[in-house]
Amino acid sequence: MIALGIDPARGWAIAEDGKIVKCGTVAGVKELTAKIIAINAAIKLDLVRIEKPKNMHVYQRPGYSVARMKHVAQSVGQNFAKADGLVFLCEGLGINVEVVPPLRGFVKLSAITFKTITGYQGKTSEHARDAGMLVYGRKTV
Repeated sequence: MIALGIDPARGWAIAEDGKIVKCGTVAGVKELTAKIIAINAAIKLDLVRIEKPKNMHVYQRPGYSVARMKHVAQSVGQNFAKADGLVFLCEGLGINVEVVPPLRGFVKLSAITFKTITGYQGKTSEHARDAGMLVYGRKTV
């Protein structure tokens, strides 16, 4: 089974039978859309898992200024909307798609922790690691 994990913030990861084989980061949603289309054309995807929070509530973060919290809230709202658009894209391409909330304890992992858990040795960004955790260990549809 080939699965694609998507962090709408900019990250993507491909897993084959639950093992991460490639991941990366793109500049924005336009490039992420093109990446999904290209990957699906090259290798028929069985599943796309897209990260989307259950709601747009933004929790106060200790030490964050009002301006920084506004920026966080704006980013959460944008990613929420991006996730919806990417779901529509995948459905339009005929790909099985699942929307999942951020995986508690498995987001914002360090590169070392990600390598330890998944065994993936390539370079990763925070967004690519988040996408990777969506499909790591996923062996069946």
